[in-house]
Amino acid sequence: MAGTLRSLGRASRLLRTNNPASLQQQRFAGDLPVHPNKYVEEWATKREHVEETFLFNRKNLQNVVIYALAVPALIYTVTVKEFHKTDKKYERPEREYL
Repeated sequence: MAGTLRSLGRASRLLRTNNPASLQQQRFAGDLPVHPNKYVEEWATKREHVEETFLFNRKNLQNVVIYALAVPALIYTVTVKEFHKTDKKYERPEREYL
């Protein structure tokens, strides 16, 4: 019992150090300095402020129409044709989609 109390007393003294170095952030990969890349920082800033710099023009409208309307419609059409082809192959009645 006395030995256990003695070892606990030593452990508590080690934990109560006044050394400021023991309170610093622990780095697992070493003390690697970080050098910010000017181009990466510029890109990140533009990305954060996209709502302030975005211009809605003809090119952007074309991209919206292509990727928001045409591509999903094309995928839907190809999928439905594949379903109809499979139904015909297995002699099932064609189903209506949408």
